[in-house]
Amino acid sequence: MYSVEISPASEYTDLRGADLRDVKLIGADLRCFDLTGADLRGADLRGADLRGANLTCANLRGANLRGANLLGAYLMMSDFTGANLTGANLTSSDLRCAKYTQEQIDSAITDEVTIF
Repeated sequence: MYSVEISPASEYTDLRGADLRDVKLIGADLRCFDLTGADLRGADLRGADLRGANLTCANLRGANLRGANLLGAYLMMSDFTGANLTGANLTSSDLRCAKYTQEQIDSAITDEVTIF
């Protein structure tokens, strides 16, 4: 597993299509990052702050998102197969056409504004 240090973004950080397989980003500040199409298979994102991040078409297979803050994140067409979403904050997020199980959603935090 790789470990990287990411500084908080002041406004916008472009990581579209980045290969971040097995990266360790525990508690990382990834607010407003553009991770469109990024490969995050097996990534450890426990407790990461992904508020408002764009993860459209991201590959999150087997990623650990336990307790991650995905408030208002764009998650359309992302693949959450085998991902841990326990306690992940998905309120106000857009999960249209994303691949996930009902069990994963039931273990996460959602609200009436979350789009499925």
